[in-house]
Order: sequence, then structure tokens, then C-alpha cells
Amino acid sequence: MNARLLLVAGILALSFQQADAVVLCAEPNQDGTFNTTMKIRTACKPSETQLDPGALGLRGPPEPTGLRGPPGPTGPTGLRGPTGPAGT
Repeated sequence: MNARLLLVAGILALSFQQADAVVLCAEPNQDGTFNTTMKIRTACKPSETQLDPGALGLRGPPEPTGLRGPPGPTGPTGLRGPTGPAGT
């Protein structure tokens, strides 16, 4: 659901290209929680509260990973262990 909401928010943000900012707004319930209807606007109405997408757990797509670098140099040889018992 969060990924769908983020996709819709991105599409709607593109439709507000002339706006200086686009915010995610929602009407708070009596108990302080928010209903599931969120709106994308250039500014929230007085009865709405601006929501932080990060606080809602919405995240963008992961960044691409870069190229793997060459292996580093081989480290120094470790100390020699103790000599084992003589054979019989």
C-alpha cells in the first residue's frame, strides 16, 4: 500500500509542475490519528494537517549500487604458530 501511495504521490506531484511545493495532507480523526484518505495539494487546508512521508514509512526506490572496486593488496603473513609435539 505504501508503494502505491508513493507512486500516486509522485504522479500527482508531476501534475503540479507550476507549484512551488507539493504537500501530503490529511484530515485528522477525533483521536489524533489520520484517516486513510490523503491528498496532494500545493498547501493544506486549515482543517488538514501536513504529513511527513518519512514519518509514514514511505521511501523512494533504493539507490543503484556502484561498480565493485578492485581487490585490495594482500596483507602481511601472520606469526608462525607453536611447534607441535615430536612424533613417536
